[in-house]
Amino acid sequence: MGRMVILALSCALALQGCGPAREQVLLGVTAVAAPDVWFQAEAAIVLPRALRDRSKVLALSGGGPDGAFGAGYLTARAEAGCSAPDIVTGVSIGALIATLVFASQEYALRSLFAEGGFAQTSPSVNPLRAITMGTVADGETYRKLVAQTMDRNLIALVAAEHRKGRRLYVATTDLDAMRMTAWDMGAIANLPGTGKMALFHDVIIASASIPGVFPVVPLPNGDGSARLHVDGGVTGQVFVPVLPPTAKRPQVRIIFNNGLSGDPPISRLEALPTVQRGLSTLIRAQSRQQVELARIRAKVAGGQVDAVSIPPDAPVARLQDFSARAMAATFELGRQIGQPPAGECP
Repeated sequence: MGRMVILALSCALALQGCGPAREQVLLGVTAVAAPDVWFQAEAAIVLPRALRDRSKVLALSGGGPDGAFGAGYLTARAEAGCSAPDIVTGVSIGALIATLVFASQEYALRSLFAEGGFAQTSPSVNPLRAITMGTVADGETYRKLVAQTMDRNLIALVAAEHRKGRRLYVATTDLDAMRMTAWDMGAIANLPGTGKMALFHDVIIASASIPGVFPVVPLPNGDGSARLHVDGGVTGQVFVPVLPPTAKRPQVRIIFNNGLSGDPPISRLEALPTVQRGLSTLIRAQSRQQVELARIRAKVAGGQVDAVSIPPDAPVARLQDFSARAMAATFELGRQIGQPPAGECP
């Protein structure tokens, strides 16, 4: 993600004043009156009674093609028969993975990340596009992938699991409010009418829309207006929901499709690697802070937090590599790390 962000920033500085007007973007908002399907991420969620005594929470970060790590990790746990988490959340590519895991469609993770399906979404970057559209890529390949993957059958599965009491949340960044917004995807899946599929897709896409790289996504505000949303990773690498005081002994597992510790020292103090290292440092520091905050909250409720990330000495290809070969290697790494200890899963 680092190189794309740098390119987008360069284009933005060079082409200030270019791009579509806000009114043009808002013309594409999904017309769904749904005031109860989103909330500010800092607010405590409402837990169904069945989840108050013990909740299993799974939170997935972004990471682009490195989402293959989390996909492999969760595939291994599904193959071992581990029980499904009660609450699943996702940010950016983690939103796509979270939705498939929530619906028990882990087989699709292998197709996407181990067999080359996601490689087709590698963005075609065109700096000249920023002159008229304000972004260097159109994001159409990812939008098509989301539409193909999140079909009516999958959305029906999400709706059914929501009615059983489980919860799926996807985080975006509200550019107007400058804060993280969480979307209740099960509630969206249970909306009446035909607009729910478009809204479901738009939220997944918005969660992965890197500012300046991919177009902002207008999403309904619930009162007839709309706000502009981008990648949830702008405001947090993961979304760990705030549980209410009634929650007891929550078990939280956070999967970072990235590393949490340092990379080898940079060899040349050139602009691109220096800026990349700065962005990487910012992201990892933010990630560690989120883990510590989650641990503090879980401890108060008698629970615990486990964080999993790509090891610093991982024998995989360079990160942020969209090639099918690289993602297959990262998927396999995640699958190996995800093998549960004997007796952990029934």
